[in-house]
Amino acid sequence: MSYFLPAEYVEQPRSFSHDAHRDGEPYWAPWRLAESGRFQHYVYMWAASLTRRQGVRSVLDVGCGPATKLGRWIAPHGVDITCLDQRTALDVARERVPGATLVECDLEWPPETLGRTFDLIICADVLEHLLDPDPVMQLIRASSHASTTILLSTPERRRERGRACMRSDKPEHVREWADDEFRLYVESRGLRVTRQRMLPKADEPLLAGRRGERAFRAGRADRSPWACQAMLCRVAGAEGRP
Repeated sequence: MSYFLPAEYVEQPRSFSHDAHRDGEPYWAPWRLAESGRFQHYVYMWAASLTRRQGVRSVLDVGCGPATKLGRWIAPHGVDITCLDQRTALDVARERVPGATLVECDLEWPPETLGRTFDLIICADVLEHLLDPDPVMQLIRASSHASTTILLSTPERRRERGRACMRSDKPEHVREWADDEFRLYVESRGLRVTRQRMLPKADEPLLAGRRGERAFRAGRADRSPWACQAMLCRVAGAEGRP
């Protein structure tokens, strides 16, 4: 099975993504909840902009976590929200997106279908955690109609860890893609990429990292502060679907 990574890339041997109890405290301790509100900040800002501009009525968040950013950026638009994640995350998400449909599952083994489609599907920094991300990609396709917008994000390996990096030092990340590798993977799984952006990992000001990103693109820096890659997609051939 190809994930379009270099032959010398070393993947983690197992998934380490379950939210249980660590060090005697609940996984979603107050400090971790606060941190969760910072990361993928610009991804969810983008999702909120799409919700406004496209008149989105329904949103699926695959791997929603505690839904901190859904509650901040998406719920105020009054849309129909469905959250997909493990129980410990959904127990917290219930407080942040009251009225949302909560679907409990192990993302290594998600359902093949949710029995419906959505206008916007978000999968933010999830795929790198999975031993096999293909079932989630299949669910995303099955949950899309002809006009569904799909917003994916994942760390960009070269910008995050250096151009020569061939493994993640974060045990929760099974694999990390560079931007061209991730695009090849996504398109090989039946999606058509319409736009790809590099963004800050967290909520630091965009202007603060622009010079570093320019230096990386020019080959003057080995890393960039814009280490989150986000892309908009549609299901390939969806234009001809009913």
